[in-house]
Amino acid sequence: MLISAPTNFDYRLLRTLHSSVYDVYGNINRDGESIVPSLFLPLISLRHLKQYIAHAHACGVKFNYIMNHPHILPTNETQQFLDMLRNSAVDIVTISNPELIAFVKKYYPFQICSSIMSKINSINKVREYIKCGCDIICIDYHKNYDFDFIKEIKGLNVKVKLLVNNICLPDCPYEEGHWEKGVFYDKSTLHCLRLKLEQPALIEQSGFIRPNDIWRYEKIGVDYIKIGGRTKPTSWIVRCVRYYADRRHAKNYFYIMNTLGTENRYRLPLRTVVFLIPSWSIAILFRCLFYITRRKLFYVLSKEKNLKSLLRIILSSPPFTMTDHGVQIDKRKKTALLREIDKAIT
Repeated sequence: MLISAPTNFDYRLLRTLHSSVYDVYGNINRDGESIVPSLFLPLISLRHLKQYIAHAHACGVKFNYIMNHPHILPTNETQQFLDMLRNSAVDIVTISNPELIAFVKKYYPFQICSSIMSKINSINKVREYIKCGCDIICIDYHKNYDFDFIKEIKGLNVKVKLLVNNICLPDCPYEEGHWEKGVFYDKSTLHCLRLKLEQPALIEQSGFIRPNDIWRYEKIGVDYIKIGGRTKPTSWIVRCVRYYADRRHAKNYFYIMNTLGTENRYRLPLRTVVFLIPSWSIAILFRCLFYITRRKLFYVLSKEKNLKSLLRIILSSPPFTMTDHGVQIDKRKKTALLREIDKAIT
């Protein structure tokens, strides 16, 4: 089974990835292109993207460009950007809009993967996306435990991909709020967190797949696993990939879950900035501005009442411990978090 790994556009990542990695996925900082807010993505130019893709190919890894916002349509602007992606030697594009999928399939040589935002949770949806031109079907992570559904998809002669390290609530009532707000830590996310704290068993039903259970999916023919974490630092991505590649047990699976608190936010390496800007003096200034932006970003995320202290509690140490025997929660941290959540929501 092959792995689709996130990239933060750090060249060290490509050199340290496991041999089972088939592609790395990501996108440049463009508003309205991805469900991940542009503030969380590294500042990458098209020139840097092209050179990064060339380096990925030299390392034997394909590049998967993410265009998974559901509102992207095949306009003239989109077509011009797709032309630039073709010139940059992009191998795969991940798309959620069926109309755009059909357009790309007709006019471009890319391999097409459906997005997790497509929420493919029925066989009728699978057939429709295949009809539009999808080569790889990434199913809704809420269906990760439905082996009969996965087997039925494999009967349609299409490749299957699973997102393995997400821990959103099963049939989350706040899911639409997460995507519509375009931020990760709004009130809908706090409601989610409170439900997880009050009912830890929900985490085990979230669609998270442990590395040591990957063989079960390999046995029924799953082709790819996707590891979430485009906003994570290189060390976190490499560790997560190795756990899944080696099918390792973990003392606490929380550290490979794509969720708040597992690692600090992604920080753009200085040498990447220098690569983008030829002048050292401008690069240093740019670095300073980036730090200021990060501080401002933290303020924006924590501007609502008590949200700042809530974030600090979560980031200080994990509130959850997930092992092969189940989920445990630190009672002291649970009490503190619930208190801060109630203050932030009201």
